[in-house]
Amino acid sequence: MANLAAVESALTALGVDYSITADPKAVLDASHAVLPGVGRFSAGLETLRRHGLDEAVRQVH
Repeated sequence: MANLAAVESALTALGVDYSITADPKAVLDASHAVLPGVGRFSAGLETLRRHGLDEAVRQVH
């Protein structure tokens, strides 16, 4: 996800408590999920699939 550093910087500036994870359970347990990287959506989606996160993201509304 190419713009991860920019998203991290913005969340830090806002004082948001966040974590970066490749753990599907952590995604399901989170109150919110941020998925940066719309410019390279197909590569980002492949990364999600490779880590088994695609199904977890589908379950988070």
